[in-house]
Amino acid sequence: MLADGKRRRVEAPKRKRRKHVELMGEGCGPVAEKIRSSEKITNSELRKAIAAYSGGNQDQEG
Repeated sequence: MLADGKRRRVEAPKRKRRKHVELMGEGCGPVAEKIRSSEKITNSELRKAIAAYSGGNQDQEG
């Protein structure tokens, strides 16, 4: 299941097959720890983690 916190919310992640998804590596931030421990995460936490990982701001389109 995939979500980005903006277009695809945490409440309604997109189902994807493994062959269509590329593994980017394991995260070590607080959101990754929450996911591993099955805690709920918010859309804003997810957007911030994606922005930190990609080195840019995911809130802006373009």
